Amino acid sequence: MVRRKRKRLCRLILTICVTVFCAGVLLKAAVTTFEIRPFIMVDGRHSLGSGSVLSSMSAYHHKKTPEKKSWFKAQNVVIPHGPGEEGSAFFLPPELEHTKDELYKTNGFNALVSDFISLNRSLPDIRHPR
Repeated sequence: MVRRKRKRLCRLILTICVTVFCAGVLLKAAVTTFEIRPFIMVDGRHSLGSGSVLSSMSAYHHKKTPEKKSWFKAQNVVIPHGPGEEGSAFFLPPELEHTKDELYKTNGFNALVSDFISLNRSLPDIRHPR
C-alpha cells in the first residue's frame, strides 16, 4: 500500500517537472521567434578601432515602433456627415419620386432612400446622460 502511494507521488513529481521544463522551452522558443530584444546601447566614448564591427554601429540601435496617435485631441476626431447621420431625416429630391414609388411597390420599403443612407452611419446615443 505504501509502495503504491510512493510510486504515484514520484510519478506526479516527474510529471510536474516535465511540464514546467516544456513550458520553459516553449516560452524561450516564442521569445526567439518574435525577436523580442531590448535595444543595444554602445558607448561612443571608447574608440573601438576602425576595423571593429561595433564601430560601424550607431549609438542607439533598436527597431522602429509605429507612431502612436492621440485620439483625445478634437482635431483627430472626424465628425461624420451625410444622409441619415445621427438619426436625421433624409428627403429625396422631387425628380426621384416616381422611382421611389416603383421600388416601394416592388420591395415593400423605401429602397431608394435606403441606398442613399450609409450602412456605417452613426446613431444618436439614447442612454441616460449619467
